Amino acid sequence: MANYTSWGRSNTFQVKDATAFEAWCKRWGDGGLEVIRGGEHDELHGLLFETVPGLLRIEDGESDEDAEHWVEADFVAELADHLADGWVAILMEVGHEDSLSLVGYAVAVNSAGETVTVDIASIYTWAEHLGQHVTRALY
Repeated sequence: MANYTSWGRSNTFQVKDATAFEAWCKRWGDGGLEVIRGGEHDELHGLLFETVPGLLRIEDGESDEDAEHWVEADFVAELADHLADGWVAILMEVGHEDSLSLVGYAVAVNSAGETVTVDIASIYTWAEHLGQHVTRALY
């Protein structure tokens, strides 16, 4: 059985409130999420991650056993809420499953929540216009 390994990062972007953004990032626990500062100005933020997070840590504090639990959430949509007006965050992720397959995609989201996504597997659709015999890069 092969193991999937991935890595990702974002561009740098400006957020509305740096303290609120960094606190929000700490709540995402399963994607190895790390906030970076970058660009020419220290007010720009970026992200490093193992995979785009999908589980959000919720702390309810009712008891030690129930002090936190995880819920599914839309990381990209919530990220849009933190972006300063006019800014776009771009998240890129690449991964592989041993030598079986390679994957990669990028998603761009603006401060209004609009998104554009690109997947490297779309090359197969484009390649069909070049010839009759297009095989998949799979083991």
